[in-house]
Amino acid sequence: MSSAPLAIPELSVLVPTYGRGDTIRRLLDHLAGQSLGKDRFEVVVVDDGSPQPVLLATARYPMRVTLLRQANAGPGAARNLGARHCRAPWTLILNDDAVPDVTLLERHLQRARELPERTALLGTFDFTPGALQSPFTQVLQQSDLLFDFPGLRDGQAHPWSFFWTCNLSLPTAVLCQYRFDAVRFREAIVEDVELGYRLAKDGWSVVFDRSLVALHEHVQQPRQYFQRMVRLGVNMARMADKHRDPGLLQHFAEALDLGLLRGAMQRHVEAFFATFGKVQARLETLERERFGATLAAAEVTTLKTLIRQMGTIAYFRGVLQEQTGCDPFVVKEQGPRSGETTSL
Repeated sequence: MSSAPLAIPELSVLVPTYGRGDTIRRLLDHLAGQSLGKDRFEVVVVDDGSPQPVLLATARYPMRVTLLRQANAGPGAARNLGARHCRAPWTLILNDDAVPDVTLLERHLQRARELPERTALLGTFDFTPGALQSPFTQVLQQSDLLFDFPGLRDGQAHPWSFFWTCNLSLPTAVLCQYRFDAVRFREAIVEDVELGYRLAKDGWSVVFDRSLVALHEHVQQPRQYFQRMVRLGVNMARMADKHRDPGLLQHFAEALDLGLLRGAMQRHVEAFFATFGKVQARLETLERERFGATLAAAEVTTLKTLIRQMGTIAYFRGVLQEQTGCDPFVVKEQGPRSGETTSL
């Protein structure tokens, strides 16, 4: 640990990480330059069983830094462990690839004092200029395909589905009381909104504040995105099963009738099975050939529609995989059906 004073801080910054030592060190360098007094906050980093343990020279930082390690169990478990070591009454959870504005911590504390009870505080997480050299990431930035930041209303309360732990703060005691369900949700997906869902049942909401600025230093590639959508389907199916609420699946499939949901998902997956691979290949080619170029508005609009269609198929694939025990993409090895359509 660093030689910073052991006085109780006002804010704890909690960051899980896995296998990204350089990334977490860059984040700590940014946090060392925060406008908030260094004795007023601490940073708790949890290494979630990285194959090569994360190494941090904690004493070199002007704020108190605590490095914890656990066997690999996922970000939810890492946050649960870290929360028990957060000494401040208010905790800010960040991704390890966040690039915080110099006033981020100070603003979180200021806004926390102004919030009504049972309110978590969400800040921005737009992609960095470097990440936006990727055409695919540009489309995600300007849509709700990954995080619906464009649709958030500044200063307004939002439901559980916006409980995103990329730049989110709330009382430390609440984190310790409710805890992430790290048994059912080991991955970095759904584990946060599932906690938000449970909090919402007790009257909690999420207030978005656009002045709480952190950027996201991460290029999202097409293949990674569609794999993520599959895992979203898997974990949303687990969430629906845990809470005995099949309507949760409809949250990402609003056009489908709930009573016919599984059959409709299966028909969609079968209809677009062959098309899916072609679209993914096209997007990967676009990524290679147009990297560094700015997409025109019309291109973004067209790609949003295409990615949404195929992302929905990937989501359905994950739901069916979890509910039936079979991956429909593996089971189905036939060519495209007659009359199959696409906007490709």
